[in-house]
Amino acid sequence: MNRADAFGLLSQGVIVAAAVRTTVLVGRRNGPREGRAPRPWVFALVVAAVVAVPFAGTTAARELRALWGDPSATSALLLAMLAAWPSALPALPRTGSLLAFACLAGAALLGPTFVGWPTGIDIHGWGFTAWPVLLATAPWCALAWHLRADAWVAVVGSALVLWGTGCVPSDNAWDALVDPGLVAWAAAMGIARPAGSAARRRAAVRSLRAAA
Repeated sequence: MNRADAFGLLSQGVIVAAAVRTTVLVGRRNGPREGRAPRPWVFALVVAAVVAVPFAGTTAARELRALWGDPSATSALLLAMLAAWPSALPALPRTGSLLAFACLAGAALLGPTFVGWPTGIDIHGWGFTAWPVLLATAPWCALAWHLRADAWVAVVGSALVLWGTGCVPSDNAWDALVDPGLVAWAAAMGIARPAGSAARRRAAVRSLRAAA
């Protein structure tokens, strides 16, 4: 087993562990909070079980990998932080919808070439070499840095390091940076942030009117 295969299998365990952690967090938020939250090693055991415990002649990690493929390194890193230390997740700045929309804009440019539609410019093909990807991601990283969301720059940089060291199953750097799940999350954040701000403003106006 090489590094790329190991990463692919581990990332499936991370997906399951993150789903378990999310279930626990939602349960504690909506129900009683007695007792301590599970320790990170509990979720490490979940990852180990998904990767190593035999299941239907193979392992759950291999079955899941065949079902939906490998996540990007960016998603794997974020999900690993969610599973082990949710407090370590990089926070979105107050203007975080700008980062989300920037991610969506990049996905819109990449999407057609990902599925093989002729566009005249093979942006997806740029991912097979490092410099075009670094130049393309530099504006997004600069925006994140300007918004003081430098932790997101660290996540993107770590994903590129994983790709550069051969730990990502794909030879294309775009596959290490984005995936459909990450794009869907960015879309949700791009919509939820402005909607939440508008709802808070309406609530504040109603409170002022009631006080008057």
